[in-house]
Amino acid sequence: MKDMLDNNGKGTRTLIPYLSPLAAWGLAFGCSVGWGAFVMPGNTFLPIAGPWGTAIGMAVGALILFVVGVNYSYLLKRHPEAGGAYAYARSVLGYDHGFLSAWMILITYIAIAWANATALSLISRFLFGDLFCFGFHYQIAGYSVYFGEILLASLVFIAAFAVCALGRKVLSVIHTVSALMLFLGAAACFIAVFIHRGCSLDFGPAFSDTGNAPVQVLLIIIHAPWAFIGFESISHSAQEFKFDRKKSLPIMGAALVTGALTYIMLAFVASSAQPDGFANWAEYLGGLDSLSGVNALPTFFNARNALGTPGLVILGAAAFGGIITGVIANFVAISRLLWAMANDGMFPKPAAKLSRRGTPVNALLLITCVSLILPFFGRTAIGWIVDVTTIGAVIVYGYTSVSTFVAGVRNKEKKAEIFGIAGAIISVGFILYYLVPSYWSVGKLATESYLILALWSLLGIIVFRMLLSRDKERRMGKNETVWVTLLFLILIISFVWMRQSASDESVMLAEKIMNVSDPEKSEVILEHI
Repeated sequence: MKDMLDNNGKGTRTLIPYLSPLAAWGLAFGCSVGWGAFVMPGNTFLPIAGPWGTAIGMAVGALILFVVGVNYSYLLKRHPEAGGAYAYARSVLGYDHGFLSAWMILITYIAIAWANATALSLISRFLFGDLFCFGFHYQIAGYSVYFGEILLASLVFIAAFAVCALGRKVLSVIHTVSALMLFLGAAACFIAVFIHRGCSLDFGPAFSDTGNAPVQVLLIIIHAPWAFIGFESISHSAQEFKFDRKKSLPIMGAALVTGALTYIMLAFVASSAQPDGFANWAEYLGGLDSLSGVNALPTFFNARNALGTPGLVILGAAAFGGIITGVIANFVAISRLLWAMANDGMFPKPAAKLSRRGTPVNALLLITCVSLILPFFGRTAIGWIVDVTTIGAVIVYGYTSVSTFVAGVRNKEKKAEIFGIAGAIISVGFILYYLVPSYWSVGKLATESYLILALWSLLGIIVFRMLLSRDKERRMGKNETVWVTLLFLILIISFVWMRQSASDESVMLAEKIMNVSDPEKSEVILEHI
């Protein structure tokens, strides 16, 4: 036992293995699939591509990200330590690159945890009405924030902290059961809908009526980084595997497959039927703004349509499981990242402390305290931050792929070189889509999201400068990549933000003109365009 204690005898020196292959899958799957699987089919995926366009796009997107998974698995086997992409970039490319990778991981994972916790109050509005809309309230960006919903999200964060801090067995059981609830609940509802429709997969129009089918599928593929962010999260817990690390790729592959199936099944469920007054799913989704309650959530409406009240209970339990495992899995990943950074002197040393149960309790406490502030900003503002995760994730995927390529060249391993290049090309393609000012990029993220990413990059420069000033071992500042990358992000994102802000303003002015019947007033408005 002595070798497990620190110098003061108060905690363990290193992380203790506890993850089984099933528990590791639960982390990877739970981190990548959460609240979005229940809401996005109705308000994003189906309007873009229809049920079959969504199915094909999600399958192809999962296959593309599997290439990135190969790169993670390659590096995980050679650098079996906590920190994931941060550890790989630091070991292969240097501490400067490790910092930049970690900086993007932080905002990506924490935003997903925030999104899942606050989604509970959002879904409860549809299922339970105003049950949690009590106490003081105010509006931010058009979204009404209630004390009851703040309290609900806060309790989720506190519960996640308790589960993560209690120890390995409790954590493993709870997040694995939650992940199984998510997948099996979605599968049960899909099977029920399939049988209810006479075992037919004809869900009406196969594709959306906007654009041609290949473009629709491509637009779903573009959402893949957002849809599957976190499938690689087990890389942060590599020191806690109780199994051969060679199994990491099959586990990440299983997380991608089950994640894709969950999105596909719930997309089919959402398009399977519609309330009276709508001819098909397309009309139904077009009229969601005029509906309320369960009818305004296509996945839940059709679960009830096929199974009655039990359908609502099953899908509600699945959604709850998705939210819980989403928060817990991201807390686990972030805490291991902060622990690894603290051990390297890249984060305040107290975050490196482990409790007697082997958990980075101080890192978890910090994450929880910061998270408790966010529910006060409302769902809309948190949604802006969540949009940033797509760009953050593809930058991290790019770093991991480049690290794989460089390591492959050093070790003369052709397979690693090929997959490293392929992953880097995939990452660059996603980044260009979102960041290069063009017809494609405008409107893909909220205008405020670009501003948040620019501010996060600016903050990254400040933090990096502070680390440089305290780097007595001279491990950092050996190249200009961090400065150039962050400055480039600030410049290009600021440009896109200003361009999209101008576009939004033009749209608002055009709407004003259309709503003004007096020609003289219309001319006055036109003068301001």
